[in-house]
Amino acid sequence: VALEAEIFCSARAVANKEKEVVMLIDLGARSTTISIVDSGLVKISHSFDTAGNDFTKLISRGLNMELSEAERAKRGQGIKQSQDATVREAILPMIDLIVGEIKKILSNFSSQNGKKPARIILAGGTALLPGLTGYFSEAVGMAVEIANPFADLYCPPILNDTLSEMGPAYTVAVGAAMRGFE
Repeated sequence: VALEAEIFCSARAVANKEKEVVMLIDLGARSTTISIVDSGLVKISHSFDTAGNDFTKLISRGLNMELSEAERAKRGQGIKQSQDATVREAILPMIDLIVGEIKKILSNFSSQNGKKPARIILAGGTALLPGLTGYFSEAVGMAVEIANPFADLYCPPILNDTLSEMGPAYTVAVGAAMRGFE
């Protein structure tokens, strides 16, 4: 019935009712998309090929692990500060590349529009990387939250915890399903 870019689905799912400017970052397995959404409308969108699978490969090569073991280490430790910071050290340079892109997009948007996003919303499966929200918040100087596309949908209360855990990975799917209901 319709074909649209993923960012419009994501914006519909988590930023459609926002009356303020927000930055939406979709950290997927194969790519990252950084967008600025103003009053529910996508103003800027920039995608690049740095994402979760790249983090796993860096951990695998850097720590001499199988990919499945590296994926478990990534999901378990992420970039949290800990005694054994090897996983953090392996992927932090690539995360800093993403931070650099965030800062460039913020700077360009602010200089062209005279506005600054109120906060960052992280979507995509990699959004749940342990320590990422705090790192982004500190690096960019802005509040960061995890997307919950199920927040405004009716679901049995017993599913709330499960849906909030898996929500970021389903942001695009939920937004696509919501098409026509707005």
